[in-house]
Amino acid sequence: MWQKTVLVGWVGKDPRNRATSAGVAITTFDVATKMRRGTSTAKPWDETTWHHIVCLGTRLADLAARRIRVGSLVLVEGKLRLREWEDKVTGERKSRMELLCSTFEVL
Repeated sequence: MWQKTVLVGWVGKDPRNRATSAGVAITTFDVATKMRRGTSTAKPWDETTWHHIVCLGTRLADLAARRIRVGSLVLVEGKLRLREWEDKVTGERKSRMELLCSTFEVL
């Protein structure tokens, strides 16, 4: 099955860099998108949604770490994935929807 997601939004914090135990470079950052909501009887309001972006691989992760900064307007393309894990302290199951980035552009 084919999947592609495109987001345009503002970066909320500077990207965070790390590497997996296998040495794969990872850069993550969060992007805010805004949607105008309202009804015919209510005053319109803006609804902000935060999206967690993951850049894998040396080339893409390093490029994201060098080019993206807090406040940058970015276009990000990739596929959605649901990451699930167990909290090591509480044992509670947790999950997070992420956008696995294939390409991005600073606008």
